[in-house]
Amino acid sequence: MRAVRLAERTGWSLALLGLVWWSTGGAASDRAPATTGLAKSTAVALELVLAVDASTSVSDQEFILQRGGLSAAFRDRGVCDAIERAGPDGIAVALVQWSNTSDQVLAVPWTHLRGAADCRLMAQRIAGMKRSLVGGTVMSGALNFARAQIERNRFTGRRKVIDISADGPDRHGVAPARARDRAVAAGITVNALAIMTGQYRLDDYLKNNIAGGPGAFVMTASGFDDFSAAIRLKLIREISDPSMAERRPAPSPGCRAQAAVECRL
Repeated sequence: MRAVRLAERTGWSLALLGLVWWSTGGAASDRAPATTGLAKSTAVALELVLAVDASTSVSDQEFILQRGGLSAAFRDRGVCDAIERAGPDGIAVALVQWSNTSDQVLAVPWTHLRGAADCRLMAQRIAGMKRSLVGGTVMSGALNFARAQIERNRFTGRRKVIDISADGPDRHGVAPARARDRAVAAGITVNALAIMTGQYRLDDYLKNNIAGGPGAFVMTASGFDDFSAAIRLKLIREISDPSMAERRPAPSPGCRAQAAVECRL
């Protein structure tokens, strides 16, 4: 019995010592990874999230056209030149697919681009991307998700941009302007690409409800067949330094210059 009582007292003493050790910082090593992660943040000229419409209104063939257009853009000399002109720090790019309020996925992880080899890697990653979603059109959810990707990544960008493409207005959920305003308050510029598939003035809707922040703009594509030309022009402008972005980039060989039309804010 005396041995049992001694063991109990010894156990309580050890527990008390453990509590004191924890409160005085003895467990600092357990908390180190969070601090280490912040210390290793990589500086870049731009953090860019490409938010691709994967809602039900986008057919599988139309999704393939978006994927192909984005992959081709990162093989384009003009886009790669813009990345190289961004400076030695390069840029960081991620791609998300979006549809319903809670249906978003990081389809291509954050990739650090500094030159032609990195551009080719990004093009390959996009080309191999599978469609992960279908569902409604909720841009507020897409903007909130894209903002979170920027806030949680390991990069620190001098500029931060969300590039969202859509073929129709927001159908459900919270008013997208509120999500846009939260992104702008976090120092993020939101640009939009309107894929015009009907009579609805989607470009005006995106201008009034989605685009916002310093230098924000909306561009249009005359349907999914023109997406490739439009996204190339849009990426060059987004990646370029703001002083360069006012210049309209020249079309690449075989690209129809009239495919993308800018809608200034």
